[in-house]
Amino acid sequence: MKELKRQLWHALFGVIIAYFILNSSPILFQSVTITTLIALYYLRYLLQRKYRIPVVEELLSNIGRKNELGDGSFYFLFGALIASLFFQQEVAAVSVLVLGVSDAVATIIGFYFGKIKIYGKKTFEGTAAFFISCFMIVNYYYGFIPGLIASLILAPVELIGGFNDNIVIPPLCSLTIVLNNIIIG
Repeated sequence: MKELKRQLWHALFGVIIAYFILNSSPILFQSVTITTLIALYYLRYLLQRKYRIPVVEELLSNIGRKNELGDGSFYFLFGALIASLFFQQEVAAVSVLVLGVSDAVATIIGFYFGKIKIYGKKTFEGTAAFFISCFMIVNYYYGFIPGLIASLILAPVELIGGFNDNIVIPPLCSLTIVLNNIIIG
């Protein structure tokens, strides 16, 4: 149940961040995000040194993974910031939406329904869910071919990992969309 809450938060966080990217100026989004990243880093620093912050501890105990100290939120915002710094607002917002929704859908499907392990704890069903979700989001905004190409690139990235996908997926998705627009038109 805790993983479900965590992933629903992940998806909601993605929708909220995407909305903020689309409906604010880039400088406002980037300023607020940098300030939030600094605050999250400081909170993590305090928690590592065993300072008690009841509101944060309660939040982490409800939706955080053991010993993470809010790492996922920090990396999610950092990935969104990178995408917003280098790409147009709509492209960055769609990429953050892909991260928030597709990553959450992959984990929920893989965790609760996954049977076929294909890489570590990752399952075929979770990877397929990421692929389909990513395709649906990118296809809705940019068309079939960009949706297909983004899914073909991002699903293996999410599967294999080896790095934090919260940082990598937004800029990589943005780059994929932009290159598709340049090449395909």
